[in-house]
Amino acid sequence: MRTFQGNVEINLTDYLYLQEQSHYHVLLTAMGDKEGTTQSFQHIEFNTTEKTMEPPVVTVTPIDNPNGPNDPFEVWFNVRNTGNVDVVSARYAANYERDWAAALQYMSYADIAASGNAFSEAEVAQINTAEGLNIRFTTIDGMTTRLAVLAYNLEQTPNVLEEGSPAIADNTSDYMPDAERVESELFSALEGEWTMTANVASYDYYQGGYVDEGAQSIKVTVYDGINDYPETLPSEVYEYYAGMSKEEVDALYDEFKMEAEAFNARVRGQNRLICLGFGYSTADYPATFETITPYELFCNPDYSSYDVASLFYDFGPKWYLQIEADGSVSAPFNSARMYPLQAWTDNIYYLAGFSDAGYVSVGENNSNIEFPVEVSSDRNTITVNPYVLSGENLYPNAVYLNYGYAYLGGKKITSSLSLTKGWTGNASSEASAATGKKSTVKVQSANGAALTTDVRPKSRTSFRTARQYQKVDDFKIVSPEEFQENLKAFQNSSK
Repeated sequence: MRTFQGNVEINLTDYLYLQEQSHYHVLLTAMGDKEGTTQSFQHIEFNTTEKTMEPPVVTVTPIDNPNGPNDPFEVWFNVRNTGNVDVVSARYAANYERDWAAALQYMSYADIAASGNAFSEAEVAQINTAEGLNIRFTTIDGMTTRLAVLAYNLEQTPNVLEEGSPAIADNTSDYMPDAERVESELFSALEGEWTMTANVASYDYYQGGYVDEGAQSIKVTVYDGINDYPETLPSEVYEYYAGMSKEEVDALYDEFKMEAEAFNARVRGQNRLICLGFGYSTADYPATFETITPYELFCNPDYSSYDVASLFYDFGPKWYLQIEADGSVSAPFNSARMYPLQAWTDNIYYLAGFSDAGYVSVGENNSNIEFPVEVSSDRNTITVNPYVLSGENLYPNAVYLNYGYAYLGGKKITSSLSLTKGWTGNASSEASAATGKKSTVKVQSANGAALTTDVRPKSRTSFRTARQYQKVDDFKIVSPEEFQENLKAFQNSSK
């Protein structure tokens, strides 16, 4: 039911899907005052005709940046009407190739795009021109983005959107060029096992507010390149790859080793060390921040991925120490341009600055943000300090992001991170009984998501919110009499 006021023109297709060659009833009730003391009733019937227009044809083409050199953190597409009828509305879905692969296991391209993002009227008008519409998306460097467009003609008939359709295209971003190489003894001095200690708090859902749990410690391993994998696979690993021959698994492992070398080279190319280990899990969810390397994912029978490269995206929790030529150190983070903290568990977590006032996970124009880091002269202590925004300390925390909000993962870190050389083997991250609930405290961005470019890139499509609904064939509208008979039959059968 819809409510309107005053004289209005109603386009039923804005609210309903009208089938062709069907008979419809519209029931209207008008009230003369707020109390409804005077009313008027109208019953209107109409028939829809057979659709006669051909479906639109849309072509999506990956293109270079039309405004200058390619940016490793952007991908561009051209969307153009190449059919014989105008496009009157259109929606799109855009995400990484690996995310498409997961979504397409239970939904079709058309289903996903139909619940995706809408093009504006101005963008649809540009799609109908000979030049088409050029659009861009932010991306992680070296990643493939897939764009699918579902367009409708005046009769609300969509284009064909399936594998091989011209309305689906991929574009892969360039890798970020290496920074000027820094040679420093810190690359070797900081390698090894560390004990990371921080003050933490858990949210008490029964009383409201955070409960301070004091200092707790976890293990962090610092690598100058992940190198925990052997040259050849142990025999038991082949058993995890059912349906594949030994030669096929060996070929997959050869690809893994090449990806590992490339990943390590890219990290070193930005003058960074990899830190494996982060976060303080709650008692109810002790595995939230369990550490795992790419090789351990390769050998994990309960894990599967779209491709070998995804292991290096998923593993973690991982973060970085960046070393500058002057000897200064920072911990960079960027939810738009850097691999996530981890993506192999129930949520994709990112490193972010977090406080009760909000969170930050990316800087202006998608730039990196850094936590300042202090390294002691004897190289036995590392301190990761908060990011300060408008006088507010935002401490390093793990968050997952959804529609502009951040949800805290695990316990809230309320202090700087103190890393001391060596690992005692005694983790202290148990949750108190009073707060035994998964931490999902929601906060807004403290810097407005910091997306302040002159021309905003198009939004990627959240596949987390996409749902599959079963199509019902032979849908039947029943009369009031039939409904009453069916209700009585159901009630009698339940006695």
